[in-house]
Amino acid sequence: MRLPAGRSPRSTLGTIQARAHGVWSKRIDIGIAIDTEGGLIVPIMRNVAERDARDLRAGLDRLRADAAARAIPPEELRGATITLSNFA
Repeated sequence: MRLPAGRSPRSTLGTIQARAHGVWSKRIDIGIAIDTEGGLIVPIMRNVAERDARDLRAGLDRLRADAAARAIPPEELRGATITLSNFA
């Protein structure tokens, strides 16, 4: 993707409208496919465009730990704008 002059990837991500289920949304919620001993689980990282790198890393670490412990509530498994696989 080409960025407009003077725009950083982060600020551009914040302005991208992701299309989900035929509805445009400015909020980007990413499903992260995590392989566990009990099988694949896909928890959702919410509102990633508004989070900095440190917060995203902490969120990913928490999702991985919660997935391994099978401690993810059902509401954290629904509503992804996009899903990433082979990531965590």
